[in-house]
Amino acid sequence: MKRYLIVGYSAVAAKVIPELVVDGDVTVLDRSERKLNTVMISSRLHAVSGNILHEDVIREIKDGSYDYILALTDSDRTNMLLCKALKTAATTTVALVHDMDTYQALRTLHQEMGIDKMVGSLNDVAQAVCHLVSDNLNYQSETFGLGKIEVTGHRVLARDGFDGKAIQTIDELKTLLVVGVTQGGELVIPGGDHVVHAGDYLYLMGLKRDILSFKNNHFHLSSKGPEDLLIVGSDHLATRMATFFENYHVNVVDDGEGVLELRHRYDHVFAKKTLLKGGEFLKSYPKDTVLLLTPLDEQNILLGLVAKTLGYKKVIVKVSDESYYTIVDGMQFTSVVNAEDIIAKRLVQSIHAERNVSVYMAFNGQAQVMEFQLPDHSWLEGRRLKDVGVPEGILIGGIIRRDKTAVIPRGGTGFEAKDTLIVFYSVEAQQTLHDFITGKGQS
Repeated sequence: MKRYLIVGYSAVAAKVIPELVVDGDVTVLDRSERKLNTVMISSRLHAVSGNILHEDVIREIKDGSYDYILALTDSDRTNMLLCKALKTAATTTVALVHDMDTYQALRTLHQEMGIDKMVGSLNDVAQAVCHLVSDNLNYQSETFGLGKIEVTGHRVLARDGFDGKAIQTIDELKTLLVVGVTQGGELVIPGGDHVVHAGDYLYLMGLKRDILSFKNNHFHLSSKGPEDLLIVGSDHLATRMATFFENYHVNVVDDGEGVLELRHRYDHVFAKKTLLKGGEFLKSYPKDTVLLLTPLDEQNILLGLVAKTLGYKKVIVKVSDESYYTIVDGMQFTSVVNAEDIIAKRLVQSIHAERNVSVYMAFNGQAQVMEFQLPDHSWLEGRRLKDVGVPEGILIGGIIRRDKTAVIPRGGTGFEAKDTLIVFYSVEAQQTLHDFITGKGQS
């Protein structure tokens, strides 16, 4: 079992921890007891209060032995100093670097400073959004299993012919798994006899080609990448985004004076100060792709709705407050971007290259998708799905075999050594999932 030490209980740390306790023992160190009181302590998750830069605390850490030490405080300087000071206590050190200039400067020097791996918050978020813009598909989705398995959402309309039918009787869903259904603001993980109704929001998992086939029948798809890009907002993220799209016609608008500085910094960017309230400005630009990156979640969501009404092909919305997750998926934006989610995903993948977590779909704030490889000599090996008693709140939606073959499992599907599972689970079932994976209570 791997041992992890996380220094600094930040928003990013809170999102990373659930993915690490799957196969490891995690200790969280922070000077704030108030923060640590929110940590859900378990046999694999420990919280320790202390000044992370105090000599006695550093000495105590050095006396331990960790596979990974993750420096995730809000200070780049602190994260760098911690990696340097604690390098002898860990096989691998990982530093979160917030400032873009610092990240660039350390790219060739980080190992000399005791930092084995770096995650640059602004850089990683910008690159992730860049991928969303460049992707040819303009419906909300997320891929897993080497890009072979996809998760998407679908609002049930009366014209679909699904209203009042049990999932197992709907022919168009035969090749897909309905992993979640949102009804009346609540998300359920359904069985085959679950009846869907007009207005329900379905979360579908399947092979990428099957998802695409379904969407071709129910959604307008674009096969041509966007050439015009409208960025709303002019903070550091928006500014960084502008540098990625030199081959696009980029317009940046904001209601502050800072936006005008972009005119002089980037030749391919046309920047304009304009009134954002009400979204009237959206009528003046090509209806291709819009990135809504203002600091205000409510403003981004409302402008996203206006953009959809006006017919923009891609609407990508930044949302920081997770309380909005209960509504944003149903609005069917192309993607909802949360910076902490993206950074957490990058951190997890810097440790487990084969592991993936969902970041672009909110699942009503009540569920998550995780991809992970079965541990060696797993109790699941050689058993069939219908025989292992998958707990309530958990659905195994996909399997990637050792030979990279993708399988959408049914009851008779067997588990094999080195399988990678794509699992949809409710937030309440997180500990149950960990117990199930490790075979706790199994003979």
